[in-house]
Amino acid sequence: MRKIKLTLWGILIIGLSSLTAQDFQFSQIGLSEILHHPTASVLQPNPKQISIAYRSEKLREATLSNLFFQYNHQVKDFNFGLTAVRSTAGPGSLEATRLALQGNYQRVLNENEDALTVGFRFGMLQRTWQDGSFQFDRQYVQGAGWDASLESGESFGEGNVLVPIIDAGLLFRKYFDRFEANFGLSLNTINQPKTTLVDGMAMHYPMQLSFFTRVSLLWNERLRGDFYLSHNRLQTFSETRVGLLARYSVKDQTDLLFGIANRFGDAMIFQAGIGLNGLDLSLSYDLGHQQLPGSKGVLEVSAIYQFKEKVITNHRHIR
Repeated sequence: MRKIKLTLWGILIIGLSSLTAQDFQFSQIGLSEILHHPTASVLQPNPKQISIAYRSEKLREATLSNLFFQYNHQVKDFNFGLTAVRSTAGPGSLEATRLALQGNYQRVLNENEDALTVGFRFGMLQRTWQDGSFQFDRQYVQGAGWDASLESGESFGEGNVLVPIIDAGLLFRKYFDRFEANFGLSLNTINQPKTTLVDGMAMHYPMQLSFFTRVSLLWNERLRGDFYLSHNRLQTFSETRVGLLARYSVKDQTDLLFGIANRFGDAMIFQAGIGLNGLDLSLSYDLGHQQLPGSKGVLEVSAIYQFKEKVITNHRHIR
């Protein structure tokens, strides 16, 4: 098999092997849960929030990047929002874009305000590539180099694929004296439960199972800790991650953020940030256990803004 094919498919399955929405990957604690779970947006303490994130990894001959945007609005027991994610990878304009609307309903179960949330996300996923941008062995002329006018003799099938996606999830929240525990389960692309992952040179989007738990603990009036555990499975691929995000209040409306996580078999993740008057700015670095050739790690930056509005939700938060 020619080297270019191996390079192409290596790039295409990077997202699959790490199992973050099949091309879309974010490492910062909280972003990955929002990306996978349509119900995770109810964990935000404010009723209206905008989240933006950018992730980049530079290789020798390619740059892998992801851009994320989400808007959420919560009114009493209902939460709705918009999610947009875009991924680019390597030569040939390998791109994937996902645009989806989400909504969920939360039901308070008892006087302790423990709650169960059910949510759905509906959208479209588009993948594009241009095989004319790839270079093949048979297009190289000895002593002259690559000649684009030569036929490659290869075919990649349809270069623009558009498929519908439907995600569904459940979230259970349990309150204790000084902490809360959240358990989330979701099924992504449930409209294609039996589709194979790869068929010849065609990529498909089979159903993915995702689970996460988050325990939020108030150590004292200034320090809060969020402990995360998540597991995602897509056919024979799987990903497990554990992490801790600490939030320390320096003064009113000013917080410091520190996080560390381990994506088993893939990378250690280090995160730091600051919260100022409703705006959280964070920077993280992925230190790979086995990095791709030429990679110097992954940088990720995020900005999350919580609008200052009267809280009109029908459930509580520990802070």
